[in-house]
Amino acid sequence: MATSIISTQEPIRSTSMSKINDPMNIAIVDDHLLFAELLQSNLSRSFKGSDIRVFSNPTNFLSSDFNQWKPEVLICDLMMPDIDGMTVMREINKILGKSCKIMIMSGITDEATVKRAMAKGALGYVAKDVSVKEMVSAIRAVREGNKYLSKELNDHFLGQIFGEDQISFHLAPKENEVLQRFCSGSKPKEIAEEMNISIHTVNQYSKMIMKKFKVNRTTDMVLFAIRKGLCIPRLPASKALS
Repeated sequence: MATSIISTQEPIRSTSMSKINDPMNIAIVDDHLLFAELLQSNLSRSFKGSDIRVFSNPTNFLSSDFNQWKPEVLICDLMMPDIDGMTVMREINKILGKSCKIMIMSGITDEATVKRAMAKGALGYVAKDVSVKEMVSAIRAVREGNKYLSKELNDHFLGQIFGEDQISFHLAPKENEVLQRFCSGSKPKEIAEEMNISIHTVNQYSKMIMKKFKVNRTTDMVLFAIRKGLCIPRLPASKALS
């Protein structure tokens, strides 16, 4: 019997409907303001009385006075300028710990990124084209401490298991690191210095990646990775939070 490659929806633990529908504090962190405000409006109708706040700038969110207002659920995008979602998740975990349940809502839906987000502390992961109905279910699940992976993502991963391209997407850790650095615009010499390896080794990793992606040029490798959602933005050290 086929099973998912990562944890998927878990039933909400036994709890009263009144608790499920209790008002809550929800933070939406997404640099696409129109999208975030539309989500806020839709969720306000489902979670009546809840305090749902939108932050189009992740820096503003992290500098909030959490003594005055603490989000119980954080819905966060991954690709944002200056500070990415992974950094936001790391920092809010330091500030609020497990009292804030985190759900990633992103257009990046490759298996490696989803697994990484869940390993970093996200309880839920949904694609940006998820329905409002499923989004409400996801919020209720993570609020209760359950893991949630949207049905579309779960089906997508199952398709990769049985699809022809599954092997092409499997990169060793070092290969993935080299790929991410190429996607961030680094040159082979810079990658070699950053990873403390030789240029020859960088080129070997690059050739192995291109063979798996079935492309012949570095530019095509990067474009393929972007198209398949395999690139994770890497922030310059000067912009990362300490």
